[in-house]
Amino acid sequence: MSSNLCAVDFGTSNSAIAVCSGGQVVMAPLEGKACNLPSAIFYPEDPAEPVLIGRAALAAYTAFEEGRLLRALKSVLGSSLMQAHTEVAPGRSMSFEAILTDYLVRIRQRAEQATGMRLDKAVLGRPAFFVDDDPLRDQQAQQSLAEAAGQAGFRDIAFEFEPVAAALSFAHGESAPFLALVADIGGGTADFSVIRWRDQQRDILASHGVHVAGTDFDRRVSLDRIMPLLGLGATNANGRPVPASVYRDLATWHLVNGLYARKSRAALHEHREMYGSKQHQARLQSVLDQRLGHQLLAQAEQAKIEASEQGEHRMLLDDVERGLSQTCTREDVERVIEADLTAIAEAAQVTLRLASVQPQAIDKLFFTGGSTGLRRLRDRISAVVPQATHVEGERFESVGFGLGLAALQRWS
Repeated sequence: MSSNLCAVDFGTSNSAIAVCSGGQVVMAPLEGKACNLPSAIFYPEDPAEPVLIGRAALAAYTAFEEGRLLRALKSVLGSSLMQAHTEVAPGRSMSFEAILTDYLVRIRQRAEQATGMRLDKAVLGRPAFFVDDDPLRDQQAQQSLAEAAGQAGFRDIAFEFEPVAAALSFAHGESAPFLALVADIGGGTADFSVIRWRDQQRDILASHGVHVAGTDFDRRVSLDRIMPLLGLGATNANGRPVPASVYRDLATWHLVNGLYARKSRAALHEHREMYGSKQHQARLQSVLDQRLGHQLLAQAEQAKIEASEQGEHRMLLDDVERGLSQTCTREDVERVIEADLTAIAEAAQVTLRLASVQPQAIDKLFFTGGSTGLRRLRDRISAVVPQATHVEGERFESVGFGLGLAALQRWS
């Protein structure tokens, strides 16, 4: 077995690399002992300072270090943004393709340093659909990722569907026969597969997915609980509704940075009377001037998790305005993401139909992906196959491990 073989799980929210050696798959440590790494990169304004990735990138941003944070880079695949340039430091711009490549270079180097191997042959994961209902853009998204991976130093590249990889991870080491629905719900997509395992053989009967997941939930919570504090839904002095586009961008991980440009902030200041009351205007201007957009989305993400688990969470927004806060309850989260959950549950049902399998025939339901920690999401998927026994995977590593198994199968 070649020691340069690996698998890359490049996710919207988190990434991981599995290394294949001696017929075994091992997850590579990418940050300390952690084998999963937030898909985030931070470019400091001072070119003498190092570029940061992962948790260090998020920490630099939340500590208000001068620089540019980018998250959810996978979301730009299949869009016109891939070739667009964005400023990462004063006087320096990069295309999103180059930024994505830079991130892949850095996680590859970390995996090589951790394992002592040269990693240049890789299976990359991909969702069932990068882009829903547009096969051409979906293929373009995969091609863009392949090109970025090639530029990052991976000379031999193959792709495997992430829900199939999750199914391989689930089946690994199993002996008893089963028929399972695999639910892989991450930051960007909700993917499903149906797997039949018997006589030590696996059959992937169907895979399907929808481009709805954790970052969409964050967006819903932000628009419902945070953005109204900045003026969303209000009327201005002329009695007209406040323009909503700036708030939608502030609530979307990969669009936030576009609002920080001097031109955007100046335009908002010039037309500030369009944005509700003076208090709303001041808050919105403060968010843009201090570049608090990602921080607010992180608050929404935390509220989504904490409210779902504890019943209620209070977001402290003192950086926007001293003493400003907002409460988010479990009911708030469930209300705003209900339509998304319906779309995800329908995707599970479609997967069963594509597999020609009746719901009652499924005896195991395998959960993996960061968003499967949400109770309401699990309940909606469980209702699709109510007789199935639940099995828990490694939320941030099952897909990467399964991709490693796919790499072994492909090149062994």
